[in-house]
Amino acid sequence: MSMPTTNAPYLHDLLRQIDSLFSLEDVQTLCLSLGFDYENLPGRTREGLIRELMRCLLDQDRLQALVDLARVQRPAVAWADVPADLPFITGDPFDEQQYRRLDFEPEMTRVPAGPFLMGSDTDTPAEGPRHSVTLPAFAIAVYPVTNEQYARYLRDARRAASPLLLWDGNRPPAGRLRHPVTGVTWHEAIDYCRWLGQQTGRPYTLPSEAQWEKAARGPDGRVFPWGDEWLPDRANTAADIAPVDAFPAQSVYGGRDLVGNAREWTRSAWGSDPRVPDPLFAYPWQDDERNDPEQPNAVRRVFRGGRTLSPTHSQGEREPGGASPLLPRPPAPLPLHPYRCSARDAFLPDKAGPSGNRHGFRVALTIEQGRQR
Repeated sequence: MSMPTTNAPYLHDLLRQIDSLFSLEDVQTLCLSLGFDYENLPGRTREGLIRELMRCLLDQDRLQALVDLARVQRPAVAWADVPADLPFITGDPFDEQQYRRLDFEPEMTRVPAGPFLMGSDTDTPAEGPRHSVTLPAFAIAVYPVTNEQYARYLRDARRAASPLLLWDGNRPPAGRLRHPVTGVTWHEAIDYCRWLGQQTGRPYTLPSEAQWEKAARGPDGRVFPWGDEWLPDRANTAADIAPVDAFPAQSVYGGRDLVGNAREWTRSAWGSDPRVPDPLFAYPWQDDERNDPEQPNAVRRVFRGGRTLSPTHSQGEREPGGASPLLPRPPAPLPLHPYRCSARDAFLPDKAGPSGNRHGFRVALTIEQGRQR
């Protein structure tokens, strides 16, 4: 999915078109027809009210509803549909400069505000109970951070590459620039987000695990990003990492590699016990101190996604301590399939994951200010 460098021209054109064809009373009627009380919107002039209506609809991912309604009421006029790849919104959507994506900036996809089903009602204690969580609108990277993007950060921030990256100094392996960076600690991922925020002026961070799970499974609680049936051609489950664009988009929001390929850090805390989350951080999920980046180092951080290397989860792995690969075994029965969106685990933040299954990450941006619940 290719993201245009800015959304402002389309929005300005739509604003001017509505402003020239609708009276103030007509715009007030548009507001009511779309479920907004115009008296509660800040705009008082016709143009101001249109701007506020468009902002509200952008936040709810419903701008096309305004275009459709305008098309019905002014059928003699040509109305351009909302671009399918309209960029994410983080402030004033009419500010052209604010949304110019830099060449090293990850491509983002927008996840609208609203509830989704998180967790699962299985015999896996860490995942239950299944519950509804309501999140403000946010944007999340379409792909995990790549070797190429991480190398740019190391160069600009004057950091030395960790030996766990298996690079030649600060140079990624030839032919693997589009592979997800792996071998990154949680602290290193946070530092990348801070650097990216300084370079762009946008508040990048790691996604909370609730943001990650909603981006993966959508609002309807599906088992896998694409639905409830396992499709082996939608995710990399092989032993070797694949390029981030080697497999098709997985989720309803266009995200890739959310299951399979590299494990991904989130900013959420798990606790000190590697087996089960601390009671303070157990489900139901809350936007509380579990998302505080200042937790001590003994507190493990949640990671999501990735490939399983457990022989019981069968992708032709080697028996521990043995030399012969096992024959592939049937996948685990649903909903305990290892690549389910609700699967979660944790690792110490100053470690980069186990050998052969190192951690990577993707970035997120809060769009709408509001408490997650």
